Amino acid sequence: MRKNIFFIIVLLFVITSCATVDFYNIKNEEKNISGIKGYLIQFDIEDMKLRNSLETELVKRISNNGKKAKESILLFPPIREYTAVEIMEKCIAENLNAKILITLENVENEKAFMFMYGILMPVSTSNYTFDMKIIDINDNQIIIHSTIKTEGDSLKYICSQLSKKIVNELLKEEEKETLKEQGI
Repeated sequence: MRKNIFFIIVLLFVITSCATVDFYNIKNEEKNISGIKGYLIQFDIEDMKLRNSLETELVKRISNNGKKAKESILLFPPIREYTAVEIMEKCIAENLNAKILITLENVENEKAFMFMYGILMPVSTSNYTFDMKIIDINDNQIIIHSTIKTEGDSLKYICSQLSKKIVNELLKEEEKETLKEQGI
């Protein structure tokens, strides 16, 4: 009986979701993110369910930190093409002056086998590479350009950790700008 409980605990530990998220940012020093009133969140991917999930998660986290954010999938439903003028007008009406554009660049799947308790078990993980740009909607200039690398076994958990890390990076950049303005 104890062996079975131990095996179940170990198995749950192995299949429980985990994810790592690494950022590499380049910031346009002529632009500030502290003046951003609101963000249009756009995850550029064909999978509508995944797009909706990540956009909603990121909007929730940004909103919880006092900024306005809207999902592009709701403002601009993917049923037709929108002109740059239509997008700008709608964003201005919604008081959104920056866009967070996230593109999935690459996916690598890794499989391995783990010998546990006398059984050879398959274990897999996926490595995702995203490109993220924060763009000033008024002049279409890039404020921050990032490469984001993630690793994990549950895409839902990866999206949650990705949105959490994006918000943390935004807060970090805002803090740097504030300290710089104060001469500290």
